[in-house]
Amino acid sequence: MQILSAQYLENGGTNTPVEYYKFITASVTLQRVANTSSLHSNRGYEIGMIYMDNFNRASTALVSNLNTVNFPCSSSVSKNTINISIPPNQIAPAWATRYKFCIKADKENYEVIYSSIYFEGPSTNNVFFLLEGDNIKKVNEGDVLIVKRDSTGPLNVCTTATVLELKAQIGGDNPFIDPKDPDDPSVSLPVPGGVYMKMNNISFGATMTSANIIDVKKDPAISIENHRFPFMSYPLFDTSVQGVANGNYTLPVGSRVVFNIEQNRDGRGPNHQLNQETVLLLKNLYVVKHILTGKNFLMEKMLKE
Repeated sequence: MQILSAQYLENGGTNTPVEYYKFITASVTLQRVANTSSLHSNRGYEIGMIYMDNFNRASTALVSNLNTVNFPCSSSVSKNTINISIPPNQIAPAWATRYKFCIKADKENYEVIYSSIYFEGPSTNNVFFLLEGDNIKKVNEGDVLIVKRDSTGPLNVCTTATVLELKAQIGGDNPFIDPKDPDDPSVSLPVPGGVYMKMNNISFGATMTSANIIDVKKDPAISIENHRFPFMSYPLFDTSVQGVANGNYTLPVGSRVVFNIEQNRDGRGPNHQLNQETVLLLKNLYVVKHILTGKNFLMEKMLKE
């Protein structure tokens, strides 16, 4: 690995110092295989062979009695590939100069839907999954979805679930669902606003506790308490035990971190700012401050406004 450097003229003279950059942060990804492309599980595939001549004229797809392969649901965690062998006694047409393979799946026109936030109804078997972004347009009431992964990890058996209802939650008080913490039924879980899909009697893991949703309440800071400007200290660590910092939060891949910073100035030249940003984590994080130091979007946005 070579470190970048820069050479420049000093004060417009002839002296040309060289400065070397240094690495502030670094991340490394290790994988066992160079090519991670994989065929879908719960699919069947048919292989064909096409002969061509020098003018790209081609034959129809030629098949054999052993040209199909099926990948069950249990292979969803594996890298699925197909190895093709041509029998030695298979003779190509006299006009052919080259060949290629073609493949056809037995299922087409599918959508991939993600949901990492979900709640159970307190007295029913209903489970509500939050849909975000393009996922909202992919789902309709009555759709039957194939579940590939739940809260415990990838599934090894084919599992389906039916979408019974789509409903929007505005957020704040009076949600249409009132989920309780399974570890403490007296604790209600905060419900983010958005569009939810409702399912019933699901056969996969979808349990969320109060530890899955971090929502620390802080009283507003006003300038009277801090002379000329307000100052607020918001904890980026576990504060479930009063007065004790229990350690950093563990934020797994797929976690959604929402920042809401509101400022209000009354009197002469009133000004109101509401800065909202959402970060979807693409890798595991154990310290929330890494999000702020890695992407200083809130401070930049507030300074510009």
